[in-house]
Amino acid sequence: MRLHLPPILLLPNRRLVYSAMLLFSLAVFYKIFIGTTADELSTVVRPATATQDFKQAETASSNRRSFTVKDGDFLKDGEPFSFHAGMAHYWRRPPQYWEDTMIKLKALGLNTLQTYISWNLHEPEPESYDFEGALDFAEYFRLAQKHRLLVIARPGPFINAEVDQGGFPYWLKRLNPEMKLRTHDPAYFQYVTRWYEKLLPIMKPFLYANGGPIILVQIENEYGSYHACDQQYLLDLRDLTRKLLGPDIVLYTTDGPNATRIACGRVPDTVTTIDFGAGADLADVTKIFRESVPVGPLVNSEFYPGWINHWGRDWNTVPFEPVVKSTEELLRINASFTYYPLVGGTNFGFTVGANVYKGQFLPGTTSYDFDAPVSEAGDLTEKYWKLREVFKKAGLVPEGDPPLIASPKGKYGTVHLKHAGSVFANLKNLSPSDLVRSENPVSFENLNQPYGFVLYRTTVHRKFRDPAVLSIPQLRDRATIFVNQKVVGVLGRTSGLTDVNIFIRPGQVLDILVHNEGRITVGDMTDDAKGLGRIVTLQNETLTGWEHYPIRLPSYPVKDPRPLDLADTAVVTPSDWNVPSFFTGTFESRPARDVFLRMDNWAQGYAFINGYNLGRYWPAQGPQMTLFIPGVFLSSTEANVLQIFELSQAPSSAADCVVELTDEPVMEPKTVYRHRASYANTPII
Repeated sequence: MRLHLPPILLLPNRRLVYSAMLLFSLAVFYKIFIGTTADELSTVVRPATATQDFKQAETASSNRRSFTVKDGDFLKDGEPFSFHAGMAHYWRRPPQYWEDTMIKLKALGLNTLQTYISWNLHEPEPESYDFEGALDFAEYFRLAQKHRLLVIARPGPFINAEVDQGGFPYWLKRLNPEMKLRTHDPAYFQYVTRWYEKLLPIMKPFLYANGGPIILVQIENEYGSYHACDQQYLLDLRDLTRKLLGPDIVLYTTDGPNATRIACGRVPDTVTTIDFGAGADLADVTKIFRESVPVGPLVNSEFYPGWINHWGRDWNTVPFEPVVKSTEELLRINASFTYYPLVGGTNFGFTVGANVYKGQFLPGTTSYDFDAPVSEAGDLTEKYWKLREVFKKAGLVPEGDPPLIASPKGKYGTVHLKHAGSVFANLKNLSPSDLVRSENPVSFENLNQPYGFVLYRTTVHRKFRDPAVLSIPQLRDRATIFVNQKVVGVLGRTSGLTDVNIFIRPGQVLDILVHNEGRITVGDMTDDAKGLGRIVTLQNETLTGWEHYPIRLPSYPVKDPRPLDLADTAVVTPSDWNVPSFFTGTFESRPARDVFLRMDNWAQGYAFINGYNLGRYWPAQGPQMTLFIPGVFLSSTEANVLQIFELSQAPSSAADCVVELTDEPVMEPKTVYRHRASYANTPII
């Protein structure tokens, strides 16, 4: 083969040739490393913070990755882009099921995963952080990218999400009861800053520009519905986020389609989005939005295919028809949207919060099924299949038949339980820390008791008239009253009862078991410290000299799950069945499969399987009659240990002390929930 050299290399004066080549090399070096601006350089030099996973996944194409907003459109790598997302919270499904979430999200025809990040779970105590196991959202993001999904991250710091205190750690108010949450109050914002300085550097390698899947990050959450309307707070939060994630990250806000809410919640130099449910009049919603935001992408950041549920209310369902219709309309106008949620999951442990509606305190159910397209147990509903037809017609469903099958369920039959001691018999095991004594009652927060239960105890030293009125006006939330360890009454925030008549003699012990039923998730959180409050009176006389017994029960997630250490009670009297007590039993699950725990004859309490807290059951109130048990919480080789903490009254005899492990959930009664059709003149709450 004959080599054809450029004419310059054929010149006889080789020194001239070498000089020309040197000058050319210097010119190229200057252009790339000196003449190029910092911004230009960042587009050709990959950030050093990108993870090895992303380096392997993206290679040369990452140098051209960008996600921006221009002329009212999202641009992904310079091309117009709309996202179709599904919300799925990582902590509401065991990590062994995360990949299943991604597969079902992708198979529906969606291109993006959305999730909140719940501060209270990751920083359970000040500067004590947890990002492992069920809280390893970095692994969640990796799995999303493995399945070619983008990610929208919503780090709060307030998230609502129907979680305890809207995602705020319980200890914030312990450190400073006067701090003003969700404002630029330095007493509050210093902890936000410290949290973000820990959180956002973990997120940064996962940004789209860095080779990762994150395209959008939310500022706060539906802030326009909050009374403070503190614009300085939002600006400070925006600037802190950009400082830690970089100036080019696309930030956004979400609010209801209402001019006042949008005005209070939007932030300069970010994308403004709205949220609304299935069946909304899209023309009406768009008109309201465009009157406030003339230019910008049209985004429904929370498109509700179902609705939340509370104890004591009917189970909400939303038919598939309005969900399908609204989806078709959003696709037709090329809007971006997120199903909130696509997969609901479960409020394991004590993670669920409560709402206040028209003055009534409403604790959330353990199930976060939401009547979503994918059920609490991860099964595909009729709603899912109907939506998949819509996305398939739009050419958005990946080719091929994905392995979309329901997970097999167990049906392990009846489990007999035995009495394992009252709360008093187990007090030494479950409240092993030093006894706390105080003249007046101490709150859960100041006892370093984040969730669950505290037993308050005092002794009456003088005679009161019969009956005497016991009053707990600041009770948060439910109190079982005992005189000498016999139940004499129950007070509660859900019932509205704060007074009870009791008979008590000098020298008798007054015990009050207080149950934290969940901190308020949204709205005014200033008066939600858990416990007896500051004053307890008996016949208008303040009771003093209190002992406090925080009851240590596992929440979720659990690092080292193991059954509760309960009393070995040899003798059980008939009266023991009426006192809050523990019950235990065993069963085998071969193979271990997802299953539902049905407790029709029980009243209210918590269930634990092999040390995992399944959450609250409350069939006496309904509508949730079963608790979901993931198969990964069970053993295929050893007997499973089921433990129940019943707060009210167990079945009347040992023969009736049974539960059933079945293959179907039971939620009853049901009702059809209809989302607002028109948002004109929506009141501010």
